[in-house]
Parts: sequence; structure tokens; C-alpha cells
Amino acid sequence: FTTEAHIMAIEEIAQALDLELIETVAEPYAVARLASTPDVMERGGIFIDIGARTTTVSLVRGGVLEAARMFELGGRPSPASSPTTWTCRCRWPRA
Repeated sequence: FTTEAHIMAIEEIAQALDLELIETVAEPYAVARLASTPDVMERGGIFIDIGARTTTVSLVRGGVLEAARMFELGGRPSPASSPTTWTCRCRWPRA
């Protein structure tokens, strides 16, 4: 979900701020951890993160991240014309 350069930059920032970096976790896994309510643990959930440039759709079942897909579609306006509709043709793993 990220490059070694990004991880190194995070480590350098933590060191410069004299902070202990305990763990670096990809965002979909962090969402799964934060959303581990009893209801989500029992029923599962779909989490959609619309960023500036990308959108990530994560499927969580039983507290486990089963799938995550990233699309180059974000909330930041683009100078190029943007589509008015979007169809997701995701192939999720079968239970």
C-alpha cells in the first residue's frame, strides 16, 4: 500500500520529533481495527475512504480485512473534465 520511501519518511519524522514509532499500518487495516465494534465484528462492513486523489473500498468480515481496492478517483477537483457517474466493477472474494 506504500513505498519504502514513504515508510522511511515517517520514521525520520518520528525520530526528529523524538517519538517512538510503534507500528506502521496500511490505512485499510487501521480502519478495520478502529471499526471493530461488536456489530461490525458480527455482521461485517464496507468502508469507503474518499481521499484527494484516490478512493479505497475495504471489506471487513468477522473483524478481518478480506479485501481492499484502490481506485484513482478522489475528491479533489481535477483540471480535466471528471466523469459524472462511476460504476464499480469490483470482484470481491466469495465467503
